[in-house]
Amino acid sequence: MTTPAHPGNDYYVQPLTGTIQRQSNPLLAASLRATGWMGPYNWVTAKAQVAGLKAGIGAATPGGLPTVGPGGNIGAPFSNLGGINAIGDFFNRLTQPNTWVRVGEVGAGILLIYLGLSAVMRGTPAGDVASGAKRGAGKVAGLTPPGKALRAEREARRVVSGRRHARRVSTRVKALDKP
Repeated sequence: MTTPAHPGNDYYVQPLTGTIQRQSNPLLAASLRATGWMGPYNWVTAKAQVAGLKAGIGAATPGGLPTVGPGGNIGAPFSNLGGINAIGDFFNRLTQPNTWVRVGEVGAGILLIYLGLSAVMRGTPAGDVASGAKRGAGKVAGLTPPGKALRAEREARRVVSGRRHARRVSTRVKALDKP
């Protein structure tokens, strides 16, 4: 009995490059599928998939995955985005609500990580080092021109609010002195 040249049903096709890879390990096969490889196929079906992608037909797949585009874009997957089109695509994505949902999720995640680390490190030697670094950074920021301007503005606001408070107090005292 002869063994076929390519036994098994564990061949995966990369649709962007037309590459065929055999993977028998289930964990590695799952990672292939997660990164966009199509399969598993037997050898004949995998070859038909590559031929279909190159022709732009895209043979039907068990997972229902579509082809990459006209001609399959094999060998030049990013040829359809270039120059001014890429800039337009970027600004188009900025107007989509899902983009801002993801930006908000990333911002919230960073905030949660900061708050968690701050709470965990408070009162520990590492937290003391971090607060010392924060004080040092504040002093350095105060030496920059924007920092000096901010400090001057705060001082001016304090002086003005002090004068307003003094006027209010003197008005009340005068009101009490009247018979």
